[in-house]
Amino acid sequence: MKNLKQVLGLAILIGFTTNVFGGGPWLEKKGNGYFQIGGNSKVWDGRYQGTYSNTFYRDLNRKVRESFVSAYAEYGLTSKITLVGELPFRQQSTSNDLLNGTDSTFSTVLPKGSLVGWGNPSLGMKIPLKTDGLKMAAQLRYWFNASSYNATAGLRSDYDAASIMPSIFIGNSGNKHYWSFDAGFLIRGNNYGESIMGNGQYGYSFWENGYLIIDMNYVFTLENGTHDDGTAVQTATFLDNQGYVSYGLKWYQKLSGPFSFNVAAYSGFAVVNQGTQPGGIFGGFAYELKK
Repeated sequence: MKNLKQVLGLAILIGFTTNVFGGGPWLEKKGNGYFQIGGNSKVWDGRYQGTYSNTFYRDLNRKVRESFVSAYAEYGLTSKITLVGELPFRQQSTSNDLLNGTDSTFSTVLPKGSLVGWGNPSLGMKIPLKTDGLKMAAQLRYWFNASSYNATAGLRSDYDAASIMPSIFIGNSGNKHYWSFDAGFLIRGNNYGESIMGNGQYGYSFWENGYLIIDMNYVFTLENGTHDDGTAVQTATFLDNQGYVSYGLKWYQKLSGPFSFNVAAYSGFAVVNQGTQPGGIFGGFAYELKK
């Protein structure tokens, strides 16, 4: 299916966090690859919610704004090994004005502040498991801890831990459509809880070199983490035991030559410990390398 690998790799974004799942079960050919620069901006308020099993509410005292930019790449090292990498960067700030909390608020009000810092870069490797009929692949991905923390403002640029995740990908395609699904088991250090997370999507080409894609992302925390989030609980930035289900609609369009772009809009439900995020917009621009 022409351009399917690029459509998948360029269009995928976890709606509330920034983990990127690349390319479904399709691998890059040796020497081929693609490179994307993308980002989004969002604002949230809401509350800290404890956990699914021990729910209690603390309204946030300030709104939080985050702008995110990421460089993402896949490269076919051999015909059976595709390398995957991402380098994220964030700018965060809290509002001047205080919110009018309706549930219990935090007794200490943090001052307005900001944070600029790297997210956790990642490097992974994907191999094929089944290439005929229903496609299958396996991936192992590692996140290095490069996060920053502003304890005064309660802001964090990513999880304060190194992480590793094995994943399984399945999918198939027809003349004008494709579908894919993946699931991974995420293990974080520093006493963070484990999570099951993944992505499912269906795309259909209604016009030449373009797709509309229905996308669903999920994170189900096992809620076994004991990490001390510190003042980050007052901003709901990268907390332990987070979870969500997000859904969205994406538009992918190939441009002239090796270039393409994609735009996606997301919302979600079952959000735990990530504030109230009514939706978000993501945009990306990419270059495809072909031998």
